Amino acid sequence: MKLNKRVLSLALSSMIVISNSMIAYGAPYSDISNHWAKTYIEDMQQKDMIGGYPDGTFAPDKAVSRLESIIMLSKLFDQDKVQRTYRENISKWEEKLKDYKIPDWSWPFIVFALENKIIPSNDSMLSGIMNQNRENVQMNALRYEVAVFMVNAMNWHSQMNRTAVLKYNDVSEINPQAIPYIDVLIRNNVISETGDPQGNFGPNRAITRAEMAVMISNVYDKSERATGIPNEEIDKEVPEIPPGGGDVPSTGAPVSSNPDNYSVTDGKIDRIIYVGDKINLTVQGKDGMIYSFSNDSQKVDVKIGTKGAVLSDIKMDKNAKIVHEGNNLISVILEESQEKRDGVVTGKLKDIRGNRLIISEEKNDNTYDISSSVLIRRNGIREDSLTSLRTGDSLEVELKDGLIISIEANSVKSSIRKGVIKEIQVGAFENRLIVENSNREDVVVILSSESLIRVRGERKTIYALKVGFEVDVYLDGDVVEEIITFGTYRETTINGTILSVDDRARIIEMEDALKNVVKISYNSRTNIEDLRYGNFIDPRKLYRGDELIVVGVKTSGQIDATRILVNMKWN
Repeated sequence: MKLNKRVLSLALSSMIVISNSMIAYGAPYSDISNHWAKTYIEDMQQKDMIGGYPDGTFAPDKAVSRLESIIMLSKLFDQDKVQRTYRENISKWEEKLKDYKIPDWSWPFIVFALENKIIPSNDSMLSGIMNQNRENVQMNALRYEVAVFMVNAMNWHSQMNRTAVLKYNDVSEINPQAIPYIDVLIRNNVISETGDPQGNFGPNRAITRAEMAVMISNVYDKSERATGIPNEEIDKEVPEIPPGGGDVPSTGAPVSSNPDNYSVTDGKIDRIIYVGDKINLTVQGKDGMIYSFSNDSQKVDVKIGTKGAVLSDIKMDKNAKIVHEGNNLISVILEESQEKRDGVVTGKLKDIRGNRLIISEEKNDNTYDISSSVLIRRNGIREDSLTSLRTGDSLEVELKDGLIISIEANSVKSSIRKGVIKEIQVGAFENRLIVENSNREDVVVILSSESLIRVRGERKTIYALKVGFEVDVYLDGDVVEEIITFGTYRETTINGTILSVDDRARIIEMEDALKNVVKISYNSRTNIEDLRYGNFIDPRKLYRGDELIVVGVKTSGQIDATRILVNMKWN
């Protein structure tokens, strides 16, 4: 009977959606007449993909929730198939759907998306559909997340280019794992390669109903619903598209007409970033300092020794001579490769960058390319991919002709005692915490689906953690095995002088003893006391130059004050 009730609930909800659509259908939505996405919204209205509201509006600039985005993408498929998938698989997912407060009327779409790998099937994804701390509140879908979900829905994985280069000004803010997905959508004319009027993609901004309408309208004709052909067959028929971000020919065109102004910096390539047509190069000099250089890609000359080369030959952690004029990059002269080596290397895993391992050996950090047929074992168990390795793992790797052909990894257990959570990052792929350890160092740790979170002795999700909580963290490499907190905040004390007071925003800007500008947030529960007389004072009586002692909880970017002692300059 439970199943029948759920089906009835679904039918009723579907009727509501259809009736809403019919109210709006036949007459244009009242709030889109001058909207930039009007054509796309009307297209989706006619195809019954995205409905409006009973009052005749579409609300084009309203944020789309993760739940709504999953339902919209599921409508690109035959709905009988959605229902069939639900009936055959609900028993597998029902307990988790209940645990994470996902409304039962939406279960068919969620189960379909899970079974077809449109969305990840981990707890991080499922717990992020609804707000776990508030009843019936849905979480917004971010733009980069929807890009990933859409490529998954269209099964366009064979078109993905792992070395994709995007032209957006805010490319550094995009989750690196999402970049190949966004690139696929650009090459299929689903989204613009230039972004918004400011040249940004806005990866971490909530996607709007208008933006969702544009994306679904652009993929609709290739969808299973439109063609009647399963997406895996459609994907096979898509012609191969030349991957973006390939080699850029080096012209060696000079930036300056006076080479006498050129300088040379010796060092190791630390970071390579392409932003549009520009290359930004960060180099660690032999003096230990970090230097940054940039220029148009077409104007940078690249050589390996005395031989001509291309930009893609520039690799991280390679030694090079950088010819530059100020911060303008003129040319990169890469050190010729030493003889390829065979043998065994031991050390700790520092990082994985593409198909390379950075290993901390006895004296140096060295980078090694990995063979396509590499054998990987971790803790004695055969693994299929590099994703099983963790930062800090103890490694023994075998080299053949300079390539890693086998990896023996063992986990290294560690802990952070009495740390403080400084930042909580919730994402579609994984969740991360930044925890300050007892040495006041920031440590980035990963919360996996296996991580155990205990708050006041009870098992909880990431949403029970708060910035400022004092925590004990037990790690396997950089992955949390268990995190324990009593839900208490670690307070800090800081002295300084007031620079400005914004009573409406309840923010004080002060300069500390090291001349750093610190933001202090206060509220009605913050005790603000006159240090001289001990009485409580109104924050509106604080002025520039007053000296403060602030007690509070350090959060990202500011201190939330619980008590402020004031030595009033003008008292």
